[in-house]
Amino acid sequence: MYKNRFLTCVVTLLVVVVCGTNAAGEVSTQGVDNEFLLTITKEGTGDGNVTPSTGTLTWNGNTATAFYAANTEVTLTAEAGNGSMFNRWSGCNTTNNTLCTITMSDVKSVFVDFRYAVTTKKAKKDFNNDGKTDVIAQSTVTRDVPVLLMDGVKSTKGGYVAKDVPDAWQFKAAEDLDGDGKADVIWYNKDTGDVYIWLMDGLMTTKGAYAARGITSEWQITKEKSIGDFDGDGKNDLLWQNTSTGAVYIWLMDGFTQNSGDYVVKAMQPFWQIEGIGDFDGDGKSDVLFRNKNTGDVYLWLMDGVNVKKGDYISRGVPDDWHIKTVADHNKDGKADILWVNNTGSVYIWLMDGTSIKGGDFAKPKSGSSQFLFRQVAEHGLGADTWDMKAVGDYNGDGMNDMLWQNGTTGEAYIWFIDYTGVNFDAYKFDQGIPTDWSIY
Repeated sequence: MYKNRFLTCVVTLLVVVVCGTNAAGEVSTQGVDNEFLLTITKEGTGDGNVTPSTGTLTWNGNTATAFYAANTEVTLTAEAGNGSMFNRWSGCNTTNNTLCTITMSDVKSVFVDFRYAVTTKKAKKDFNNDGKTDVIAQSTVTRDVPVLLMDGVKSTKGGYVAKDVPDAWQFKAAEDLDGDGKADVIWYNKDTGDVYIWLMDGLMTTKGAYAARGITSEWQITKEKSIGDFDGDGKNDLLWQNTSTGAVYIWLMDGFTQNSGDYVVKAMQPFWQIEGIGDFDGDGKSDVLFRNKNTGDVYLWLMDGVNVKKGDYISRGVPDDWHIKTVADHNKDGKADILWVNNTGSVYIWLMDGTSIKGGDFAKPKSGSSQFLFRQVAEHGLGADTWDMKAVGDYNGDGMNDMLWQNGTTGEAYIWFIDYTGVNFDAYKFDQGIPTDWSIY
């Protein structure tokens, strides 16, 4: 987890540098005039610059150095380059967003992390990179996998990405794994434990390969509860959980190649269940949402790759007749929100900012919008034989995630298009019905 840091002693004609140990046995570098060496190292996938409040930095690649008189207070300002964003400082005495303050009481080494900028949030399950979520399903009868390319309530094109899928192969998810803006398809063989990935271009498979073979059966990935971009590189990663120990392991992906991976935790109590994956603090990296099935407590891991940078309770003791349906950004603030449904059919949305609930309300139709489905759900509740929320995504490309509903008996479908409030919606009937044997993801 931790990188080794190597000390470089610099000798010039004007400054004599002495390398030794201090009273604590730590290596120090001190000039003859009671000066100390500051080393700054740039890390991460992006780039940027660092400006000191005093003194001059000498750069050599991604490393800068400068000498300061003892006890000088230096404030470093990080500025991201084009196409990059500032991520974090480490090694500072104090930090405040892009500012790092250090007191030169000894040799100091600090690290600044820049990442590729995530300027816009990608739409979920977008197969043709038009910024709109598409509909993917699997027939429970034929096991065919159809996709409808969407524009609001209209399907602009439809087709099958697979037909007659063997029983052993389970469709697990459709998200962008190679960073081209187009959803790819993840398959899991329940008999062999093999993981196979299709890289997609619309409805066409451009390439396929095994990501892994022989994963033991206690390790599971669960559709939208296991897919997210944990390291902020624009490519979705896979989160695995061990059903025996509760251990959580993340694969950081590049297409069908696992760049790296590690445990987040090696054990968890079984009553903590993963409920969703989403970027709750707007840093471009997906976080992990849990709920305690015994107490109703809701807990969030704010992630940085495979590391939990912060964990905290969002709420405690939520009644068990309320269920977390999905995690998505409903008000276009770049931060994932939590959508709850009640057994009676009520829908409530928590508008989130990290681990804090900054607002929330019942989802409700706007004035003049169709009240039909809203009344049906209110009168009959939710269930496979009536109306059920099948998927959440940005079907019209406005940056706010919407809700797709289907009648399990007739196949009739509606989409609730959420507005900037995150809770108010316009309801429109889907232009074509969705067959009742389609299990929508």
